[in-house]
Amino acid sequence: NPHDILRLLGVQELAAYLVKEIQDVYRVQGVKINDKHIEVIIRQMLRKVDIIDPGETPFIKGEQIERTRGLEENDRAEAEGRVKAVWQPILLGITKASLATESF
Repeated sequence: NPHDILRLLGVQELAAYLVKEIQDVYRVQGVKINDKHIEVIIRQMLRKVDIIDPGETPFIKGEQIERTRGLEENDRAEAEGRVKAVWQPILLGITKASLATESF
């Protein structure tokens, strides 16, 4: 289960697993796809995080935010001597990931 891999082994292991599994499906059909194309999609599926502990940031426990926004806010909090937020990555389905994008 990809969610278990994410929870137990982390983002890097999950990404490697998904690339391998997707490549296996296409390879059986005789289709060659460069890994970077699959990695772009996986990156979009993993761009959200769930706030576990907001620390001294403006986030709320249970809030789902963009990972980059969390990193920026944590950098700001650290520079100001505040407690950083703690989060866990979320794996979005491909449809939900595409619908939740801020760009078009």
